[in-house]
Amino acid sequence: MFSDFFINIRWKLFTLQACAGISSMLIMIGAHVWHDYIFSEPNTPNNITETLAHELELLVANVTFQSSISVPILMWWDGFSSTTGLKTCQTSQCLFVDAQKFWRHPQTAGIFFYGSNFKRDRGLPLPRKADVDWALLHEESPKNEMIFNHGGWIQYFNHTATFRQKSDWPLTYQHAPSLALIESRSYWLDFEIKEQLQKDELLADIAYVQSNCDNPMERDDFVQELMKHVAVDSYGTCLHNKDLPNDIRSPEKLGDSEFLRLLSKYKFVLSIENAACPDYVTEKLWTPLVVGSIPIYLGATNVHEFLPTHKSAILIQDFRSMSDLVDYIRTISTHKQLYYSHLAHKTKSVTNGKLVHALQKPVGNLVEEFECLVCRRVHQRMSIANMGFKPEIFKANANHYGCLYPKTALEILNHETNDGSRRSFWQDKYFQSEIEARVLAQYMDRNSNFSLSEYQEVVLRLLKDDKP
Repeated sequence: MFSDFFINIRWKLFTLQACAGISSMLIMIGAHVWHDYIFSEPNTPNNITETLAHELELLVANVTFQSSISVPILMWWDGFSSTTGLKTCQTSQCLFVDAQKFWRHPQTAGIFFYGSNFKRDRGLPLPRKADVDWALLHEESPKNEMIFNHGGWIQYFNHTATFRQKSDWPLTYQHAPSLALIESRSYWLDFEIKEQLQKDELLADIAYVQSNCDNPMERDDFVQELMKHVAVDSYGTCLHNKDLPNDIRSPEKLGDSEFLRLLSKYKFVLSIENAACPDYVTEKLWTPLVVGSIPIYLGATNVHEFLPTHKSAILIQDFRSMSDLVDYIRTISTHKQLYYSHLAHKTKSVTNGKLVHALQKPVGNLVEEFECLVCRRVHQRMSIANMGFKPEIFKANANHYGCLYPKTALEILNHETNDGSRRSFWQDKYFQSEIEARVLAQYMDRNSNFSLSEYQEVVLRLLKDDKP
């Protein structure tokens, strides 16, 4: 069996040597694979043959590894992106591979992680070499993965693409429509028409469309409290009390023009994000702005930076109590001019210069653009190092993702403080993620990997000590 294996290796080496004239490189590859066989976990000859085949595929693809700055290898640790092969980013080229085994390759220079796919049972690519960059892509809120909130963990990443404006490749406006759509009156309905539709179609003043009922903001608790004072039509599975028309009931129809026309009939749309974080704005804000309804909004703590005009939304955080909020909604719902003052981006134009500038920037494929940013930065680092200088080390911090301790929508409205003595499920998760960040940081500082059972044991022990 082993003799057949070595015959197979010699045949592959001979064939490629004859075709490409690169015998030294082939010998190096064969030695590299055999070294892995001896010094890593037990392998069968078939495993080694497979590994060699991967190495040879790289070689046949005309990828040259002799120069330390020629073509660095980049990879996705969790297989999130389908990018593979040689990728050209302006004047830089990087080879993207989809197999975790390449993280040990001498030309590996960067490893990508997708935040929502960050699984402890996969372990981490440790020990980590000093010249291997880590990159984090995470456009979602901390509801999906809270561990990146903490500076003690995110500091181990070199490059970031998140919803935060201070990340290396900000995804803040990923859900934003064009400036033309925000100002367009395609879905516009006059105040009088909305009032008539309320009577004819038995519509409430406020629409609520949510099917993700479990979230750190606990928005259903807020909406239930609001429903005690004003009528709300709830079309989603959360607090459902009104059915969508048959032709737009499937989730993929919720961006169609017919759904947008339905929302435009309402004076207000409840727009509560999954989390209250700086810069975290989604379609929950943008959709009502497009259709000409006023969003009753809670989410991004700096939402003023994203509003078309300073009055384009009713901001829950600006009120002192539910009764204050309800009084204001009732007032503007019966006063045409006051109502229109919140829709100046439709009746006049967008006055927020920062928003105008942001929406004028071309938007491409966010994943591919981030991959290219990292590729160019890796080349820059390697080139400077090759010249004998110390390259700049990029390092993330809490401002690249961090979101503060989660508060519920009712806590924010009522300006309640919480000293941690009482915790919701999501607040417990936040504290657990803080502990997990500390544990992972210990493994990073030791530069050694861990088993899932070992990791869980340490986390559980610290959680018991942390109980309020």
